[in-house]
Amino acid sequence: MLRLIGFFAVVFVALIVLRQLPFVGGIFQIPFLGFYLAAIVVSVASARLGARLVDRRKFRKSVSALGEVDTPHNRGKLGALLAGDGRHKEALEHLEAARAHDPEVAEWAYRVGRSRLMLGDHAGAVEALTKSVELDEEHGYGEALRRLAEAQTKGGSFEEAIARLDRHDVIYGETPESAYLRGRAHQAGGDKAAAKQAFLKAPTLVAGVVKYQREGARVWAMKARLAAWLS
Repeated sequence: MLRLIGFFAVVFVALIVLRQLPFVGGIFQIPFLGFYLAAIVVSVASARLGARLVDRRKFRKSVSALGEVDTPHNRGKLGALLAGDGRHKEALEHLEAARAHDPEVAEWAYRVGRSRLMLGDHAGAVEALTKSVELDEEHGYGEALRRLAEAQTKGGSFEEAIARLDRHDVIYGETPESAYLRGRAHQAGGDKAAAKQAFLKAPTLVAGVVKYQREGARVWAMKARLAAWLS
């Protein structure tokens, strides 16, 4: 009973806030309908918050479990988990330990490179990602090649980046992401016409992407449209 009362109290507060929103606030002014919609908003928000809290508990449990057994493989898994949570600085120590123990494993080199890229260490990212690609050119279904091209572009080696993207497209075909990265590489090299051409091509490639990857492809297409508009 108390939970139900609490829920309705939250809905009333949400309704007051939602009525102040520009453009859509008028909908929540409508009697009954406004309250019903506010209840839906609160329910969806509560469900997402609950799922988020459960995920965080699972994350902390996984981190704790991996930290209990200090092996290079477990440290690599822990590093990957931390990196997936955006904690790349913490992740690097563990990923470097895994890479040092298994230097011929492409996954650890890739993970180190990706975290270094996210931290702005472009030279370190290029070194690790180059090693990953040398060990397994097709690692992550082209993800290592794409991140290497991105790191090379940000590090000023745009010609090398374009060469990596050429190789990527030979293996996998052009994707919205590779077209976007190509545009960035041309942009870094000062070729505005080629950059805009690549950016404009990215949205046309969405239809050719497999269905389960299409949502991510649309994000790259949107980024490419924005880049083309700004260029």
